[in-house]
Amino acid sequence: AIGCQSILSAHLAPKDTLLPIKIIISGLNRTHPEVVTRELTFVNGEKTSLKELRNEIPTNQDNIYNLGLFNEVQISSQILDEKIWVLIDLKERWFIIGSPILDFEERNSYDILDALRRRSLRRIVYGAKVDWRNVGGNNETLAFGAQWGFSKKINVQFYRPAVFPKQKID
Repeated sequence: AIGCQSILSAHLAPKDTLLPIKIIISGLNRTHPEVVTRELTFVNGEKTSLKELRNEIPTNQDNIYNLGLFNEVQISSQILDEKIWVLIDLKERWFIIGSPILDFEERNSYDILDALRRRSLRRIVYGAKVDWRNVGGNNETLAFGAQWGFSKKINVQFYRPAVFPKQKID
């Protein structure tokens, strides 16, 4: 083990030397790698020191968590072969979430309280909603909802947070 460490340390550069970054992302099943890399404060090939990069890791972890797509985000870095290797290990979360709808179709809170006092369920609505997050791997959301009762409604929504991701226009 001592011989291996001396060979490895011969290939390592000091922590304050400027070296190019090489990013490796693992754990993606549905999400596209570009969704993760656009949240990072550094890019492949950029030259930086290991010390500066390690100071940025908490910010980058928060940026990736804020996407709402991952349960776990682990970022580690190491110098090897005159490059800083950044390993990003991710665990994606469930993407299809259902929820019930139960509400009153009253104009305001006073009317809701009045309806409850009178035990009137005439203006009640019920139904279900399904949100499908990360539909195509670009952090989009597709939502379907249907309600019955006092008023009937069918609702379909599509949301894509990064319309032009390279220009950072949302």
